[in-house]
Amino acid sequence: MYIFPIVYAILLWWFSTGLILSLYGRSRKLMRLGFGLGTLLTGFAVTGLIATRDQTQTLDVYFAVTCGVTIWGWQMASYYLGFVTGPRPKPAADTRSDDDMSGFGFGRRFRLALQFSLYHEILVLVVAGLLTVLMWSHANLWGLWIYLVLWLMHTSAKLNVFLGVRNFRIELLPRQLHYLGNLLGKQSSNPLFPVSVMVASTALLGLVYQGTLPSTDAAQTTGFFLLATMITLGLLEHWFLMLPLPANIWGLAIHHVPLPVEHNNDVSTTVDSTNKEVIKGPVP
Repeated sequence: MYIFPIVYAILLWWFSTGLILSLYGRSRKLMRLGFGLGTLLTGFAVTGLIATRDQTQTLDVYFAVTCGVTIWGWQMASYYLGFVTGPRPKPAADTRSDDDMSGFGFGRRFRLALQFSLYHEILVLVVAGLLTVLMWSHANLWGLWIYLVLWLMHTSAKLNVFLGVRNFRIELLPRQLHYLGNLLGKQSSNPLFPVSVMVASTALLGLVYQGTLPSTDAAQTTGFFLLATMITLGLLEHWFLMLPLPANIWGLAIHHVPLPVEHNNDVSTTVDSTNKEVIKGPVP
């Protein structure tokens, strides 16, 4: 009873993430096609949530969670592929170099980061509100819950990265977002991290407890363990950002994400195909 929802949640997370990553570095035409298909699929997902919002069988729980993950995946694709960003989607002249950004205070860095993603954040809130209105008074809320869980865990991870973590590699993001690396904190830890881990761990334990109660039926158990697994994956992401892991642990992923070659006077940034580390040196 417990194993299948855990495995399903992991596969669902892996597949949806892989679909988005597969579009990184592709032509704009291909990204538009992929995002258009994703938008169509998201419309079907919203329709599916409405159709099953009063159904509470185990299969309905799986379906609702799948729809919720689909909607969240579309939200992520809209930002990381550059379709819904913010009022300042590209860096201005004063935000392009590390030297210019090094003197910026926390408030200015946060305002700039928000300008780069404000429309995306508003869209996330609007969709969350829409799903709440559509689902709240009905029996099957699992699609809404999974959307909120993914949103909160992703927001927590983004805030931790902004404040400063040990192991974040900007090369893992699409190249059009690499300039955001200049806005991120440069430290091995931050005060938000223990709070994030504590809150998420408490929620995880609560979900597992509810899912294992004798009075919990099979459908509810499935829902609780699907949510718990997604929170666990989010917690692992948080710890990977903080643990002192070797830089080349990200080598395979970085190898498959096309990196830009930047020319700043006499310095260029390339990727060594053997060591898979960022190397700076003179332009030939």
